[in-house]
Amino acid sequence: MLGMADFVICREDGDYDVAVKQIFITAHRMGVKVVNYAVVSNHIHVFFLADSQETADRYVNEIKKAYSMYIRHKYGFAKTLREVPFVPVLIEDDHHLRNALAYDSRNALDNSDNIETYPWTGHSAFFRDKSEDYLGRPVSSLTTRESEAIFRTNEDISATGWRIDGEQRLIPRSCCFHEYLEKAFCNDQTYYYKTLGLLNKEEADYELMLSPNRFLKDADLLQETEEKARKWTGKGLAELTMREKVKMIRYIIKSHHTTPKQLARVLALPLDLVRSLME
Repeated sequence: MLGMADFVICREDGDYDVAVKQIFITAHRMGVKVVNYAVVSNHIHVFFLADSQETADRYVNEIKKAYSMYIRHKYGFAKTLREVPFVPVLIEDDHHLRNALAYDSRNALDNSDNIETYPWTGHSAFFRDKSEDYLGRPVSSLTTRESEAIFRTNEDISATGWRIDGEQRLIPRSCCFHEYLEKAFCNDQTYYYKTLGLLNKEEADYELMLSPNRFLKDADLLQETEEKARKWTGKGLAELTMREKVKMIRYIIKSHHTTPKQLARVLALPLDLVRSLME
């Protein structure tokens, strides 16, 4: 998932801290697992796991709503994140998965020249010695008053296992689903760092941010969709079941600018049916 804004949404450390905590408080409330994240001055990335597209959409909207209230109250912004669309990126294969996970960490370079020392990503959660699991103070030791003051919520987070450092910031190792990323890189830290180093930022911007939103001509979309169908099912478009075509429609909607008429043409489906599926 990519949250974008065309104005500065984090102006000081306190803003970044609130954004990070909101990512995890909302995830805890909705049963979402955050694997990696990056908060920079004008946008937010979160790689997360949700049980459905509906949950994913609600999760993102809740973050936007909560942080919009915060920055509007603090800075008096008329424009809020609720007015800014988010771009969900569907992961297609293992290569895409690893690039997406590394991309979040690499976004530290938007605000810093050193990924290792940038405090507002999940990067420090990965491939650490198990002794680091006990650093900081567990949130379970906080009084109700302390918890509300530090996290700006009255939700009970005592059972989350989260820990905070001396500046009352969340320790990424305690709240990120770090095992997921580590397994994606075959539990090999060198593999992760190699991907970080070789990942071309401009190419990744296109793959993970821009290309999912491009509008294709019918012939190009038909060719790409045919290739996806064969990759996913081993069948051509004409052989797909209705359930498989619905899955394909969802993929196209999330990956490209398109219209019901174009989808109906490409998938050879009745226009009314496609419109009902897009509602």
